[in-house]
Parts: sequence; C-alpha cells; structure tokens
Amino acid sequence: QGTAYGAFDGGEQIIGIMNAAGYDVATVGNHEFDFHATNLQARVRQAKFPIVSCNAWRRTAAEGEKTPAFAAYAVLTNRGVSVAFVGLTVPNTVVSESPGNFRDFAGGFQGWGFWGYPESAADELYARVQAAVDAARAWVPDYVVLLGHAGMLDELKPYRSYDIVANTSGYDCFIDGHSHTENARTVVTNKVGREVVVAQTGSFLATVGRLELAKGEVPRSMLLKNIEGADAEVARLEDRLIGYLDQWLSEKLVDLGFDLPAKSPADGTWIIRTRTAAIGDLEADAFYWYANRDGKAPGADVAIVHGGGIRDGLTAGPITLKEAASVNPFLNEMLVVEMRGRTLLEALEWGARAAPSPANSKLLHVAGLRYSIVTNLPPRVGRVRDVTVYDRADGIWKPLDPARDYRVAGM
Repeated sequence: QGTAYGAFDGGEQIIGIMNAAGYDVATVGNHEFDFHATNLQARVRQAKFPIVSCNAWRRTAAEGEKTPAFAAYAVLTNRGVSVAFVGLTVPNTVVSESPGNFRDFAGGFQGWGFWGYPESAADELYARVQAAVDAARAWVPDYVVLLGHAGMLDELKPYRSYDIVANTSGYDCFIDGHSHTENARTVVTNKVGREVVVAQTGSFLATVGRLELAKGEVPRSMLLKNIEGADAEVARLEDRLIGYLDQWLSEKLVDLGFDLPAKSPADGTWIIRTRTAAIGDLEADAFYWYANRDGKAPGADVAIVHGGGIRDGLTAGPITLKEAASVNPFLNEMLVVEMRGRTLLEALEWGARAAPSPANSKLLHVAGLRYSIVTNLPPRVGRVRDVTVYDRADGIWKPLDPARDYRVAGM
C-alpha cells in the first residue's frame, strides 16, 4: 500500500499475493478505503482469510439502521491452540479518507462509517471493543489478541492503542498499526489493572513481528529483520506485478537536476509533514498552473496539497511515470472548489495543528498563498498568521479576506 503497485487495480493483486503468502487474518485501516468501500467489499470476498473489524458499520438507507460491516472477530486454531483475533479500525478513517469513499453510490448518503467517531464518542469505540472481546471469549479460546489499526502517537488520542487498552480488558495483547511505529513491546495497564503487551512493526515489511504466547505469562514480542528465504509462488506473483507496472510506467517525463526529498536523508522522518518542502511546493505549483493554464477562467486563486498524500520524493535524474506515480499513488483527481476565506483559514489551522512534529501528516503546502505558523502555541488557537493571497489581476499579495469566496485547487 502507498505505492503505484498497490494502487493501480485497487489492491486486487495485493490480496492475491496475501492469499499466496498464507495470511490467516487481517483487519482494515484507513487506506483500505482508498478506492471506495465497495471496492473493499470486493477485496474482502477475494481474500481467503477472515477480515475483522468490530467498529465498522454499514447501512443501506439514509436513515437506516447501522449494522456491522465486517465480522468483529475470528477464532483460529493451530496445533491444538485456539486464538481469537478481535479487529478494530481507527474511527476517524471516515475523515482521513475522502468522504466520497464512504457514500452509497445509489442513494448518495453515507453508507459506511465507524462507531467511535467523532472523538467525543470514543467511549462507543471502547464499548464495541469490549463487547467483541467478551463475545470472542465465549468461545473459550486459549488466547485473545486485539488486531487494530489505531496507532501510538499522541495526536491520535483518544483512539491510540494505549487509550483502548486503558479502557477495555479481557485480551492478552494488542497488535497495532496505522502510525508506522517500530515498537517491539510496550506494556500497558488495562482497565482492570492487568498488563497488556502492545506492539507494532513499522511499515513496508521493514520488520516482521513475532509474538510468543504462554499460559500465565506476559506475552513476548519482538521485531525481526533481514529474514532470508522467499516462497516461490509469492515471489512469482510479486515479480509479475512489479514487472508489468515497471514496463507500463517506464515513459520518461523529464530530467531532474536535483533531489526533491519527502523524507530526511539523515533519519528518514517525513520533512513533507513538518515544514515547507520543495516537493510539496512543486505539486502545489503544478495544481495552480494547471488550473490557470493559458489564462483559463475562472481558474484558481489558491492551490493546496495535503502533506500526508505525498508518499515519496524525486531523485535527480530521469523521471518516469513510475516515479511520478510514487509521489501520489492513490489515483486521486484534482478539482477546483469555491471556499470561503474563513474555511480556508480553518483548513490551514487544521494542517498546522501538530507542526513541526514528524508525526503530523496534515500540513498543507500551498501555491498562490503565503502563511506562517507559530509553533509554540497550542493547536487550533491561531497558530496560522500572516495569510496573504496573490491577486492575479492586480499582481500583488493581499491579506486573506475571511468573508470572500476563493477558488481552491487540490485533490
């Protein structure tokens, strides 16, 4: 996920590779909804393993009853040992993804969502998790494992894996995701005072987690790297996918004379999410240029780019369609909308709320607009200052007018 390989067919070949690899169970995160919930339903049917989430809901009418979109848990047995896996999805997925990806095609209403959203309803998430754990325990498994796409970063409160553990009980450990954190083992006290191990493996299979369970003992968790050996069928499917796309996306677009990194070369942190960066400026400038090309009317006053949507930088040298697709792999389309100035300011504030934290994925890169961020202020209390918009007719920068409508390009 997050590459052109995962995006071009909505994940169909990725699920094929997961089937060949012998996955036993999975949960869903925000990016499983990149290509609309109906596509995810097709991938669930394709999967030869259960996909579980206790807090995702579905409805078939605008005011219809919300019903579970997936099974809440799965009980698996291997060599006489039974393990119940309870799934959960971070509830703000419904806003971190495009809202249109959750709409019913026929009725236009929100057909999918998550119990526990908004943040003020976090107790609803905890209750759903607890009910699913209790239901799974009724099968008397040897162990219960929470399999969640929640995350560990402070900005994810109250949905972090730590928050969920502190408000629930009845399971032995929590295998987490979402924040791409490499965390072999953190022990958290649950609602009834028992110790629960929480672990996460990072991203892109840079590490593989190993969890060891033993009766009466706190689970052991570790991260493994540099694992040798590959399944022949998995390797064949992977090579076929990569080879096909590499050939299809091999067209050269331009020669680039310098690097445009999205991550710090020193430590791998996302510079695109912490401060202005040339790759973000380039993309915003491209949107601005395209919306206004050849004096096109009415054009766009401003272009904005969400830092979390940029998934890679560009390296000096020939740039092909493959490199370009790696920057924005989610097949989103550019559009121009009218936005009131105060709403645009609120969007800038939202994007700046965690800057300069490397965990912040919301920072907005802009063209046709300038602003500064006061980072020593708390979130959402006027961090964004000095907002000006370029007036193309007059050729000068003017202060943002909260009462005026602006045409904003983005995706």
